[in-house]
Amino acid sequence: LNNITVNSNLNVSAGTLDYGNTVARTITVTGDLSGAGTIDMASGGALAHPLTLNGANNAIGSFVPGSGTVIYSRAGVQQIFAGTYFNLTTQSSNQIRTIQGDVIVNNNLTLTQGTFSFGNGAARNVVVNGNLSGAGGIDMSGGALPHSLTLNGGNNAITNFTAGSGSVIYSGTVGQQIFSGTYYNL
Repeated sequence: LNNITVNSNLNVSAGTLDYGNTVARTITVTGDLSGAGTIDMASGGALAHPLTLNGANNAIGSFVPGSGTVIYSRAGVQQIFAGTYFNLTTQSSNQIRTIQGDVIVNNNLTLTQGTFSFGNGAARNVVVNGNLSGAGGIDMSGGALPHSLTLNGGNNAITNFTAGSGSVIYSGTVGQQIFSGTYYNL
């Protein structure tokens, strides 16, 4: 597998799209991501594979993050698939990106621009084990649901925060920066 740009949709209908273990590889999808198959970024061990998603709708059957970064970069509203990430980054435009289920980020969540929305369909849980940063914002107000955001990293800073009925939990084992804002539950 070499670096790949998909100029439309990527459907991993079955099997595994494996990044490999020799060099860091880049996959960019300009359309939607879908399928019941698996994307495996872990076979590369500590290789920092990037996956850039530019489509509005993103879902995958199984995702193995390894040491890679998933970058959501659509110039419009966008879905963030549920699951475990190593690094998760939002880029470009001041659009809303809505999680489709619970999300765990094993390293850093970087909200470069736009809004990371918990949505209004069901209560969502997000855990960030590394740092939270960026000029973007977090919106936990959807549906007056008891969303939760657990921050375990030392550095936590974002520009905008809307609490809704949610809880922000600082539970790191190191000294933690608490971002400024109005909280519902802290």
